[in-house]
Amino acid sequence: MESQDDKPGIRQCLLVHWRGVIISVLPLIFLIATFINDTLPFRCLYVIISMFICWLTEIFPFAITAMFPIVAFPLMNILSSDKTCSLYFKETLVMFIISIMIALTMEFTNLHTRLAINIIKFYGSCPRRLHLLLVVVTAFLSMLIPNAACVALMYPLTNAILDRLSSQGMCKLYEDDSADTPKTEKKPSKLAICFYLSVAYASSMGGSANLMGTPANLEFIEVYEDKFPDSPDDIDFGNFLSYALPQMIVYTGLMYLVMEFTHMGLFRSKSPEAMALRFSSEEKLAAQRMANDKYEENGSINVSQCITATLIIAMICMIFTREPEFSEGWGELVNGKEVLNASVTTIIIFLIFSLPAKITFLKCWDVSSVGTTPALLNWKFVNSVLPWNLVFIIGCGGAIAEGCKTSGFQSLLGDSLSCLKHLPAPLSLLIAIIFMEICTNLTVNAAVISVIAPGVLQLAAESKAHPLYFMFPVGLAGSMAFLMPSATAPNALMAAYANIKPCDMVLAGIGPSIASVITIYIFSQSWALLIYPDLLKYPEWADGNATLPIVEDNE
Repeated sequence: MESQDDKPGIRQCLLVHWRGVIISVLPLIFLIATFINDTLPFRCLYVIISMFICWLTEIFPFAITAMFPIVAFPLMNILSSDKTCSLYFKETLVMFIISIMIALTMEFTNLHTRLAINIIKFYGSCPRRLHLLLVVVTAFLSMLIPNAACVALMYPLTNAILDRLSSQGMCKLYEDDSADTPKTEKKPSKLAICFYLSVAYASSMGGSANLMGTPANLEFIEVYEDKFPDSPDDIDFGNFLSYALPQMIVYTGLMYLVMEFTHMGLFRSKSPEAMALRFSSEEKLAAQRMANDKYEENGSINVSQCITATLIIAMICMIFTREPEFSEGWGELVNGKEVLNASVTTIIIFLIFSLPAKITFLKCWDVSSVGTTPALLNWKFVNSVLPWNLVFIIGCGGAIAEGCKTSGFQSLLGDSLSCLKHLPAPLSLLIAIIFMEICTNLTVNAAVISVIAPGVLQLAAESKAHPLYFMFPVGLAGSMAFLMPSATAPNALMAAYANIKPCDMVLAGIGPSIASVITIYIFSQSWALLIYPDLLKYPEWADGNATLPIVEDNE
């Protein structure tokens, strides 16, 4: 007799049903795209939509879906197999993977737990306050280093804080706490999702305030300077910071409030999420006593943790001073090719695998008592913990970007903005911001900027508006990718490490996306006029000094 528990649930039946339907329909659409509509932009759009559907419905694992361009691009005559595969492993991906290794050193030396214990000891065990602290620290740190490296360093600390709160009974870490379910398959609770995704979102938002914070910032500035090389309205470090920093503070604060409202019951006192965070005075005192006891039990910092912390601080300083824009960096003094962030992080990882974790090596003359001195990190631990599927998830963004450029889909997107030229400039700007935020969730934001930025500048010229009136807000919107794991490296890392489903990320990202659109648009109509007083006037140099991009026909 089959028990009730053995019968498949509705969710499992629907999942199997959707897998069958989608797997059956995709080849049919493939045939239509290949033989009926013989245009490369349409084929590229089909690839993007197919991957979006597969990610959203989870009919394949993330990494398998990310390999779809390797099959589709050669068969659709968009890119060759060799070219497509080479785009999966680039400098940004190397920097991201090595940053994860440096973060794993924090776990291996238990530095992340020590930091979490110290934070809870001196800052308290209130989940809302700790959530705010993580958002503020992440946003500030991402202004100094790339957001991928920032979130790689912040994840172990976030995980350690959640573990400590869970052990104190202040929060629930997983929806299912069954010991039979592997940790990698457990679904995180709404509070844990709130913490993880807030760190990912804060890294993207914080990086948008600095000229060197995200690749998207550099990309749209490069497009602007290439088209207007003699523009008197330069975008330097100071102008960019004064323009972007105030609104970054606003939409990061709104993101915190939105995530608190949707996932932790803020302003919803009778919701289950809010009820779970209500504690009596005795429970708070007990949690604080546990934090104090754990702090005393942890003892003083050891040598391996000191060395790890020193190397992480050194990495942050080296990345920030490599090319700080406001002054000459050490990267410009190197006699050789351009040194990028991947080289900096690789230097640190070489030191991590070579420096000893104990000072017993100083007694090298006494072989019998010293023995083998391990390094700060070993490859066996890295190989067992590092989520290698991120290589394909992040790498596919570069392949999609190149496919959009080669197929002509890039010029198609840019031309689609020209229909806004008959609308009032403020309305067309709002639509362009929303359009950018939608597109930036399809692939990596720097690639989307390179695709849409020329069309935005063309729209500004046709609307007789200042180029920066359109370019600055739309460029900042290119960093606001909160809906899909493939959109940014921070999203991909949190989705892979914390086992966050795409549907959960889409639902969580709607609120921050709306908040960022509203904030960017309001500041473009108010604060931007203080930084650039002539922003509402169409400059004469926009006609005389413009270098219009040449769009080649790839058909």
